[in-house]
Amino acid sequence: LLGAVDGQNRLVKHELCAALKVLESLVRCIEGEFSHLADRKVYYRMLMAVNIFKNVKEKISDVEREQAQSGLFPTAEQYVEETAYLVADVVSQIRSFVGLKQLHEIIASSWSRARSHKEALSDPVHAGHSFDVHR
Repeated sequence: LLGAVDGQNRLVKHELCAALKVLESLVRCIEGEFSHLADRKVYYRMLMAVNIFKNVKEKISDVEREQAQSGLFPTAEQYVEETAYLVADVVSQIRSFVGLKQLHEIIASSWSRARSHKEALSDPVHAGHSFDVHR
């Protein structure tokens, strides 16, 4: 993502890094009792969050909500609308720094690379879930 803002000034890069750090903190908070997960699994969840909410408008759609319940939160029962909204808002900020087209391209290539790593896919929250990725 930083490569996408390479030609931008330092402030834009700083704001993008700050947004990514907030997203990481939110994902770690969502994990709760799973907070001991390896960093690569947290980064996988961050990628998933960006993928889920990359097209978010002012409200979370039903499809985005369903994907967040099954893929971002440990269980559907632990889904919290306000937290999902915060994640969506941060992803929207990231999109504004990077640009919609570049974000889609980066997420598509990163998603295919991440899916090839068995360590990330062995995440207990995702095992057994059929998670559809909509592009």
